[in-house]
Amino acid sequence: MIAMTGTLRTADAVHAIPELGQTLRRNYEHILLHTGQMLVVFPTVGTVLVTEQTQKMRFDLVADSRIVITTRISALETDLAKRAPGQTLRLEWCHSGAVPVPFR
Repeated sequence: MIAMTGTLRTADAVHAIPELGQTLRRNYEHILLHTGQMLVVFPTVGTVLVTEQTQKMRFDLVADSRIVITTRISALETDLAKRAPGQTLRLEWCHSGAVPVPFR
């Protein structure tokens, strides 16, 4: 299983990150796990572990193949851009060393 972690930063992170978190909770099926952490079901992506942190947001994805993970990353970036109009979103992706606990 392949695990990827994306870190989202914006020019106006102080306001944009909390607003995006609220938008995700309002518009997508989700389960709150801990303070600042939730599983969000994106129709075009599947289940994503979302962690809200100070001035950034982290997205953890898992898939069985590189092709599937690449497709999910692209779909997630498209969905986030639609949910944050007028914001310049910068997502940096890296391989995660371990599969996050909610996906095990």
